[in-house]
Amino acid sequence: MNQEKDGLTLIDIWRIIKKNILIIIISTVIATAAAIVYAFVMVSPKYQANGSVLIDTSSKKETGTDSIIAGLRYVPTLNDYLYEEKFLTEVADDLTNKGFYDTDYIAKLKENNRFPTLLNSLKSNLSISNTENSLIVKIYFSSTEGEFAQAAVQSIINKITTISADEYELLSGVIKEASSASGYYSVNNGRTTYILIGFAGGLFIGLAIAFIKELTNNDIHSSNDVEKIVDAKVLGVIPDFENKKGEKDE
Repeated sequence: MNQEKDGLTLIDIWRIIKKNILIIIISTVIATAAAIVYAFVMVSPKYQANGSVLIDTSSKKETGTDSIIAGLRYVPTLNDYLYEEKFLTEVADDLTNKGFYDTDYIAKLKENNRFPTLLNSLKSNLSISNTENSLIVKIYFSSTEGEFAQAAVQSIINKITTISADEYELLSGVIKEASSASGYYSVNNGRTTYILIGFAGGLFIGLAIAFIKELTNNDIHSSNDVEKIVDAKVLGVIPDFENKKGEKDE
């Protein structure tokens, strides 16, 4: 005789959840609490600073509408140049001179050929943006230290606005400072995301434990369980009775 195994119905799922609600709640609370502790204790705060530069092509004898069109063509070039290793090296050296990097630390990085790692860190925290048809380009830099982020943006602006013809003739005299890095501000460092992940993870673990616990339980709890095993209808159920002494009859 073949035994037919039915899938879980919504009623079965609700019964399992209701029966194991305490396990689910405890798992969710523990995981969420752990995520909150991690987000506010282990994750460092993050700050961002910004400044802006203006693309001015008047030195290239471009005026009027031609100046705007020509200026817009410089945006991709400026973007690429900011991420060049040569330019970022100059920025790193400038920040070292200002005391944000230890001189011996930089020397060891260069000696061990690990200096590109620092440049990649600068690159990953740097971003630029500009609105369509605008000659103003905003420069952003993120860091766990607000003063460092501000100094990095200002260093980038200073370097990009003083490019000599020998360094890069195309951008020489074209980039002007529009606004300096006057401060820094706190930005979202993913704390909300960590907490949501902790909540969802705890809920999932709790549900997984509940369903595994139930699905691996082979005890017979009702006549429905008997019908599934023997593939036959139960004609009747003999209830338990208690005698006057409070003892169950066997």
